[in-house]
Amino acid sequence: MKNFGIFASVLLLLACNKPESNPGSSYNRGPMLENMGHNVIIPSYTFALEEIQSLVDAIEDFNATPNTTELVAVKNKFFAAYHALQLITPYEFGPAENVALRGNSNTYPTDTLKIENAIASGQWNLDQLTFSDAKGLPAIDYLIFHTDADSVISDFSADPNRKQFLKECAEEVMNKISEVHTQWLATGGNYIDHFVNQKGTDVGSGTGMLVNALNQHFERFLRDGKIGIPVGIRSLGIAIPENCEAYYSEISLDLALENLEAIRRMYIGKKWDGTDGEGLDDHLIAIGAQDVDTQIREQLKVAEQALSGLQSPLSDYIISNQSQVEAAYAELQKLIVLFKVDMPSRLGVLITYQDNDGD
Repeated sequence: MKNFGIFASVLLLLACNKPESNPGSSYNRGPMLENMGHNVIIPSYTFALEEIQSLVDAIEDFNATPNTTELVAVKNKFFAAYHALQLITPYEFGPAENVALRGNSNTYPTDTLKIENAIASGQWNLDQLTFSDAKGLPAIDYLIFHTDADSVISDFSADPNRKQFLKECAEEVMNKISEVHTQWLATGGNYIDHFVNQKGTDVGSGTGMLVNALNQHFERFLRDGKIGIPVGIRSLGIAIPENCEAYYSEISLDLALENLEAIRRMYIGKKWDGTDGEGLDDHLIAIGAQDVDTQIREQLKVAEQALSGLQSPLSDYIISNQSQVEAAYAELQKLIVLFKVDMPSRLGVLITYQDNDGD
């Protein structure tokens, strides 16, 4: 009987994850994919590339003349670049997946001991897997915010290795984003044509990639990475505030809100100019799943309100108001069933990535 129960549970799980057969087969997904590719994804990469290039330029000026004015400029450009990164990280498929953009640019918490040892020895290679947690924007966050401004300026003034490490961290992120941007737009074999032309809902289709990328990013990197892990959801209620994104610059909450807005834009197909374009919401409505669209829209608002009700720095607020942060996490959690079960089931999309935390 025990084996039968396990078998039945497996069958139930498979049934829950199996998409409905050919829902909305007559729906033309072409306009949705055109809008998402040309008006949402590519402009987001263009903007992010411009912002990270500005950060690279500011770091070059600071390294040449370490002083208060140049450090303030670096910090401001850092804020802008980190915000811009939130707009592109949900699109981890195709070119972005090929270069592991998210992992190479935003793995946190950053290993500060590894960073300091590398600088002290003058030995590092950011291409090596061992440096995945000691580079990117989290490493820059540490280097320019971990102590007072005068000490940062003094440290950089006295150490060319520190300047070089900072420079390489920013340049690598810029180069990764540039590579992805180029592949989307490349003349003769660009990714946008491939994305738009895959009009089905199967694995590898434009819609399939969008739905899977949205789910994976929301579940692992927004819900868990930005909120759940720091507040202790994955550590038996023991908070780990130092695991917050942008821990040293204390903009964790702002980035979480920006990323949630990026997920909303991804879902509704909001164009770069702010107007409403065709998105996954329109797909649901067109096939008679208005109820799912309404629930997703409403829960996105509730989740945004819950996050907005928290206070910065999030790392401190987790300690003083852990239950409220947990409540915000719970509102994000409510989107999982809508995004991961209801939406793909109605669209006929199979969720292909694996998650081992039991949701």
